[in-house]
Amino acid sequence: MSHMFRTMRVCLALVALGIAAVVVRAFAAPAEVTPRWDLLVCILVALVGATGGFITLLRSRPSEAGVVSGGRYWWPAQRSAWMGFGLFLIIVPVFLVVYATFSYSADAWRITEAGHTITEVKVHGVLSSEHSRNQRTGNTTYSSEVEVSIPFASGSRDVSGKVFSDEPMRAGDEVWALYAPSSGSLGAILDTDRGALEEKTGGPASLPLILLVAGWTTWWTLLAWVCGTVGSSLPALKAGRVRSLGVSVVGGGAARGRKSQDGQESGRPNPCLLLNGPGGVRLRLFMDRAVDPVSVAENASGEAQLYWAPQPRSGSQAPARRQAVLVLQGNRYVRGWVDAAPGSVIPDGAPVSASKELPGGRELRAIRTLPVWDPAVHGVGFVALHVALLALMLMTLGVGNTGAVLLASVAVLALPVAWMVTASRRTRQLAELLVQDEPVGPSAGAN
Repeated sequence: MSHMFRTMRVCLALVALGIAAVVVRAFAAPAEVTPRWDLLVCILVALVGATGGFITLLRSRPSEAGVVSGGRYWWPAQRSAWMGFGLFLIIVPVFLVVYATFSYSADAWRITEAGHTITEVKVHGVLSSEHSRNQRTGNTTYSSEVEVSIPFASGSRDVSGKVFSDEPMRAGDEVWALYAPSSGSLGAILDTDRGALEEKTGGPASLPLILLVAGWTTWWTLLAWVCGTVGSSLPALKAGRVRSLGVSVVGGGAARGRKSQDGQESGRPNPCLLLNGPGGVRLRLFMDRAVDPVSVAENASGEAQLYWAPQPRSGSQAPARRQAVLVLQGNRYVRGWVDAAPGSVIPDGAPVSASKELPGGRELRAIRTLPVWDPAVHGVGFVALHVALLALMLMTLGVGNTGAVLLASVAVLALPVAWMVTASRRTRQLAELLVQDEPVGPSAGAN
């Protein structure tokens, strides 16, 4: 591994460490006084890592491409799944910083500094009550203005406050009160949940918040894992509908595959391997856009066996993509979809017996192109990461509820926008690799 790759790994690890620290601190004390210097320091660690990675990217030339044998699963599927997971996971630190902004209460903090206590008291009067119904879940929430008696050191005093509950409040019900016994002038804060009041005094996050974040993270982790476990097998293989053909890999580049069964071409070029079959048949194995076709072609030249699934039935609205796996020498494989080159047709091929795996399926290993860090393509990603982290940092300084919402929107949208810009730049790079029988026109720059 080159010095550039090692440095980039360290920088990205710092980013992950800083973001993880933000989550831990937000759970430990979500409602402390702003500015939140603890959260700011955590974000600063992530920002240092992002800056180091950006400088490393700018100072290095585009890394030399290469190919290695990876794992059993097709690595672009894993890459896309985990990148998508990361985009959804960025919501967690943004949400927690916003939550800290909204959950901080100046009244609660004044009571805390005066020496607080939390006591269960009885409601002796309901001044008003409203309810709202969630149309999606059908649950009803009640908002009630209640009056309670608080035992201050100077004597009991009636205090009113608003509480939220799942059932209508009645006289005699019990609620929790946060107050300072020695400072009756500060009043009291009422709630039906003791944990919510403890959170306002600098305590840890309540269990519902922890479960919400844990559930969101677990869902996207499992989804990324499931989407990333795409191996060498073809779904049509179990039904015995897969065909095979001996071919030769003669080159690599980019081309536009058919977008639909009527022959309409996609405006966006994709990496592909150029294949020659018996009788002058010319085929293209299209691959994921993250694959470097030139490197794969250089390391996959020679004889290979192509397996593909049949075309969707006539009249189907599905894209005219025949899922395919190209098995190379040395039990290596490339996954994608196959189409005929202009002026050629896809042959009938030989039928493959029904099975769960292709011949040598569990022994096959996905051919993997080494990461290519190119400032012209990946620079915008680091810029977006800086924008998101700076927005989070400003939120920790205390910018008010409206400012927090605006900055949170910037932080959440920065990375998806960067992903789209990166895809556009990768499209322009692939347009430079169009094979000779591909026209170079305005559509080559499409996203």
